[in-house]
Amino acid sequence: MQLPTYKKGEVKRLIFYAKDVFKFYDVGVPYLVQVLFLLMLGILFVAYLFALPYAEELNKISNIVMTKVTETSTVASGNINIRELVTPEMTGRIVTAFTGYLALMVGAKAIVTFLSLFYACVWHLKRVTPGMPFSYITRGFLKRILPLVAVNLIFYGAIVLLGVVLSILLSLLGLIVPSFAILLASAVPVLYFVANALFVYRDLSVLVGGTRPTKTLRIVWNLVGKNRRQVIGNMITMYILGLFVSVLSAGFSGQALLAIFASVFAEVVLLLVQQRLVVRMYEDTKGMTVPETIKKEDNAL
Repeated sequence: MQLPTYKKGEVKRLIFYAKDVFKFYDVGVPYLVQVLFLLMLGILFVAYLFALPYAEELNKISNIVMTKVTETSTVASGNINIRELVTPEMTGRIVTAFTGYLALMVGAKAIVTFLSLFYACVWHLKRVTPGMPFSYITRGFLKRILPLVAVNLIFYGAIVLLGVVLSILLSLLGLIVPSFAILLASAVPVLYFVANALFVYRDLSVLVGGTRPTKTLRIVWNLVGKNRRQVIGNMITMYILGLFVSVLSAGFSGQALLAIFASVFAEVVLLLVQQRLVVRMYEDTKGMTVPETIKKEDNAL
């Protein structure tokens, strides 16, 4: 089978990037990957470990409520009184467990994401400017953390606002055509994923492009341009790969610690691989070239 040819500025299929993106163990700086990988692994493992009791509490409450619903439905037909099923004491337990779980997960994943972005910056800059000192890259990354946070607050704030608007519209539509409203509601997660894929360059645009937070999303939208379909396709492939790995990790469900470790290990590897994919797509979209010395070193590995 003859693979298609691509022009400068075009994003390729994932298969073209496979050799680069799956070599997550190499960024051009000795021991950096090992240190970052262990940090990310440790942070996520501890977070999942501490979040496990909260998850078990939520599961326990869910089972209690479902049992009560079943018993009530069996004894008498008619409307079920939610206030009788979910008592104030149970509501407090739900809020406490959910808040604790969410705080641990959001905090851990935010830190791990920042570490993975640092990894991506180092790999990208070492590819296009091999002589750039590691200390200079580190200082540049630290200086742009606040703009990075700002652009993500803008992006996710817009997502939340859009979600609220869609919820209101779907609620109104549900009063008229319930089945159609349910069908549209099922597509909301897909729209969220597509939005993330279309603006997947936002972090790199701030960190290595130096764009201002207020202009980044517009710049990224224009940058992706004609490559939107290919970018979404590559990111969907990564998402499917993540689901497949999650299913394999679920095979250790009888052994909690082993299941957590397997899940976290796979999550960290896939996150680094995904960051490398974003870097390669970003380089191709921008039409960046890699020095021949770097290409020869990559081929030798």
